[in-house]
Amino acid sequence: MIYQEENETGKRLIIKFGKIKLKLKLNNLIFKFSPIVKLIDFFSPKNKRKIIFISTPDFSDNAKIFYEYIRDFQKDEFETVWIYRKHLNKEQLANLNAIFPCPKYNWSSLKGIFHLLTAGYHVITHADTMYSKLISMKKHIVINLWHGMPIKTLGYNEKTIAPSLFKTYKNLGQNAFFFVTSDIFKLSMIACFLIPDKRIFITGQPRTDSIFSTANSGLIESFLNFSRYEKVVLYTPTYKETARTKDRKKELNKDFLNIFYLDDYDREDFANYLKENNILLVIKPHPFDEQAFKEFYEANPLVSDNIKIIYNDDLLNRNLYFYELFQYSDLMITDFSSIAIDYLITGKPILYLDNFTEEYKSDRGMILEDNFSILISGPKIKTYSDLKYYITESLSNDSYKEDRLKTVPLLHKYTDNKSSERIYNILKKL
Repeated sequence: MIYQEENETGKRLIIKFGKIKLKLKLNNLIFKFSPIVKLIDFFSPKNKRKIIFISTPDFSDNAKIFYEYIRDFQKDEFETVWIYRKHLNKEQLANLNAIFPCPKYNWSSLKGIFHLLTAGYHVITHADTMYSKLISMKKHIVINLWHGMPIKTLGYNEKTIAPSLFKTYKNLGQNAFFFVTSDIFKLSMIACFLIPDKRIFITGQPRTDSIFSTANSGLIESFLNFSRYEKVVLYTPTYKETARTKDRKKELNKDFLNIFYLDDYDREDFANYLKENNILLVIKPHPFDEQAFKEFYEANPLVSDNIKIIYNDDLLNRNLYFYELFQYSDLMITDFSSIAIDYLITGKPILYLDNFTEEYKSDRGMILEDNFSILISGPKIKTYSDLKYYITESLSNDSYKEDRLKTVPLLHKYTDNKSSERIYNILKKL
């Protein structure tokens, strides 16, 4: 007898021979036999009316917004299925039904594998080695929406790259379809993944469609009470993997106390500055940093009413997407995160923390390294004094506005809410 069993750690395959019972973790089993799964995929028939969605984190980013477009405007055209990685119990899955009213399966379940193998279209957001090992991409129409336009180097352009990833990058570049925001990023992505020109399109990203949505304005206000404050500042740091693995590595608690990674940062003074100026600071950690943020701030609660940290689950549980908050904000603080490229569409000021830029340039590398300033449309913040000065200056005077207006056409061919529609129209012709 063969059947599946589920507990708090995930799904297992149970094989019984009389009194003998074998318990095998499905993800380990599938990984071990991935060449066989890939061979089955090569020969199995594909359903051209089925689209599966996979994102990191689960149910997020460009894949989420593109799914919602199909759900709302093209629901009769395709069967949609979400494939997720994180273990979710029945209650969690039930809570997602209002947002994702479609079948949802763990990637290591038998049903999940079935849909992976039989779907004609795959919508993905990352270069996933496990996905590449399991799936024969050339047998599917793979829509790679990615997760932002590259500022840091990617793929073959990375200065340090695990050899195991070369095959994944080659597979992705040759067999997926890519969607970017401008000619600059088209050329950048071609260089990163060696993509044939016929497989890359300038459409914009689905996630920037959300910048224009007002459907959840009441929910957003009840969640963050924006109207209580004179100004709203978003802080969106990128993942500091280089800074945390090199000689300059810091203790996590010091990193999160010194939230801007500025040597002269004064936490109490900044809290007073926000209060005196009635500014709300909304911090959105990078998904890879979320768990560490949560653990730290559970042990060290915020004492300021002018600072709010929001996590992916906070948004997902309310059926919100972070980009919907852009229109209620007045300024963004970031570093070399791709979110700065997207925020340009709003026309609002951006401050760029210049704390780990040189480390990234020397270790991982930057796209357009010799002309990196093309991607920067605001002041570079090197000290805490700079930070306070440019927050005040940008909210009152915005001296970099003309620079941003010149930059937008270079990085965005489209500044509307039609990216999902453009991608869908291309998908239909593939």
